[in-house]
Amino acid sequence: MKYKNIAAAALILFMAGCVKDSFNLNKLKKTEYNPTVAAPLVFTSLTLDQILKQNESDLINVDGDGFISLIYRSSLFSSTAEDLIIISDQSYSQTVSPGLGPAPLPNGNTLNYPETQTLTFAAAPNQLDSIMLKGGSLDITSNSGFDATLDIIMTIPGATIGGIPFSQTINIAANSSDNSSFSLSNYKFDLTNGGTNTNEFQVVFDLTLTGNGGTINTTDQLDIDLTISNLQFSKLFGVVDISNIAPQEDTVAITLFNSASGIGDFTIFNPEVRLYTENSFGTTIEASFNRMEGINTISGVTYDLSVSGALPTPWTISGPSYSQMGQTIDDSLIINGSDIVDMINDQPKFFVYDIGASTPSAASQLFVLDTSSIKFDAEIELPMHGTIKNFTMIDTVGLDLGMDAVVDLTLTTRIRNGFPLEFDITFYSLEWDDVNKVYNLTDSAYTGSNILVAESGAIDGNGRVTTQVETQTDIVMNETQTRNFANASRMIIKAVASTSNNGTTNVKFYNDYELEFKIGAIAEVLTEF
Repeated sequence: MKYKNIAAAALILFMAGCVKDSFNLNKLKKTEYNPTVAAPLVFTSLTLDQILKQNESDLINVDGDGFISLIYRSSLFSSTAEDLIIISDQSYSQTVSPGLGPAPLPNGNTLNYPETQTLTFAAAPNQLDSIMLKGGSLDITSNSGFDATLDIIMTIPGATIGGIPFSQTINIAANSSDNSSFSLSNYKFDLTNGGTNTNEFQVVFDLTLTGNGGTINTTDQLDIDLTISNLQFSKLFGVVDISNIAPQEDTVAITLFNSASGIGDFTIFNPEVRLYTENSFGTTIEASFNRMEGINTISGVTYDLSVSGALPTPWTISGPSYSQMGQTIDDSLIINGSDIVDMINDQPKFFVYDIGASTPSAASQLFVLDTSSIKFDAEIELPMHGTIKNFTMIDTVGLDLGMDAVVDLTLTTRIRNGFPLEFDITFYSLEWDDVNKVYNLTDSAYTGSNILVAESGAIDGNGRVTTQVETQTDIVMNETQTRNFANASRMIIKAVASTSNNGTTNVKFYNDYELEFKIGAIAEVLTEF
C-alpha cells in the first residue's frame, strides 16, 4: 500500500503497521490464576522524510529548507513541421507557340525561339519566398507539333544548387513526344519571381528547331506538361500558416484528490499552474486557450480558467530569430492568484488543457525547418501550506491476535505528534463471515468518548511545528467486548485529519516532521493448568 498524500498518510502507515504485527497473547507465560499481564505491542516512529522516500514518483518536491510541495506534470509535443506542413504536388500544362512561318526549313538549318513563362506555386494560404528541398522530382511530358527536330533547353532560374540554375535539355524528333524525369533534391527554390512576389517562379523554354526540309507553320506549337511531386523540404521561408501545429488536448491527473476517502475542506496558499514551451519554429507564436479547466469528476464541478480572465489573450511564445536558426527557445507562463486558488479549492481530480496556436496577426517573414516543433509542459504546484479540515483516510488490515485465554483487555495508545495536524481516529473490528458484527472500539462504551484524539504538535507563528505533543488514550474492554474483539478477523482504521484549531490554523509541512506511536496491552489472562 502506497500513500502519496502527506496530510494523513503517516498515521495510517503507523496504524496499519501496528495491527499487522501479530502479537499472540496466548503465548504469554502464566504463573497464577487470573494474572494481569502488561505487554508492549508496538513502539515505532516515522518521519515525514521516510514517507517521502517511499514515494517512487516525482510528485513531491522538497526545497532547501525542507518545505514540501506536490508537483503534477504532463508533457505534450506537437509533430514536426515536416509532418504538419505538406507541400502539394504542382501541375502545369503549358503551350509554346512561336508563330513562325509558314516557311520551309531546309535540311540542317536552325531556327531559335526563347520564351519565358511565369508559374504560380500552389501553396496557399502560405506566401512562400523560398524552399530548400531535400527531395522531389520534376516530370516533363513534351509533345512537338513541329516538322523539325526540336531541342528544348528548359531552365528554372529560381531553382539553384550552389548558385547554378536548374537547366536540362530535351531532344524531340519531328512531330513526336518525349517523357523525362529529373530530381529536385538539394535545390533551393526562389519563389519571389525576381523579388517582386511570392509563390511564383519563372520557367524559360529555349527552343531550337533543326530543319529536315519540312515546313514550319504559324500554328505549330509545343505542348508541355510539368509535374513537380513528392516535395520534401528542409527549410521554408516566407509567411507560413502554422495554425495546425498546436498539440491535442491533454490531461494532468491530480492524484491528491483521488487517493483519499474524504477530502474535506481545505485551502492551499499560492498554488500555481505553470506552462513551459520549447519552440523551434522561426517565429513568435500566439497561443490561445481553447480550454483550461479543473474537473471534479465526483461532484461534477468544473472551473474553467479560459473564461475566468486569469489567462493572457493571446499568450505570445518566443521563437528563434534568423541568426538562431536550428535552435530551440524556451518560454514560460505562470498562472497564479485567486482564480487558481478557487480552482484548487474545488478539488479537481483532473486538469485539462487545449491550446491553439497561430502566427501573429501582423504576420511577418519567418522560417520553418523540417524538424521544427513546439512542446508544452504543464505543471501544477500545490505548496503544502494552508488549512485542512476533515481530511479522511481509511485502511483495512487483517487480525490474528491469539486471545483465547484473555478475559478483559485494555489497549493503551500513546502518540507523540510532530505533525501540524489533529487526528481523530476510529477503530472498527469485524468478522470475515459476518459483516453485521462490526464493533467501534473507540466509542463511548470503550473509551468514554467516540474518538481517539491525537493532538497537533505545537506550531509557531509561521505555521511550523516546533514541539511534539503527546496524547494518551485507553480503550478498556470488558469480557464480552474482549470476546468480540478476539473473534475479529479484520480491523478498519479511519483517520480524520484537520489542522490545528479545528482546521482554521494555517500550517506548513516540512520533511523533518515526526510521529511516534506506541500501543500496549493490559490483559487479564486465565491460567491453564
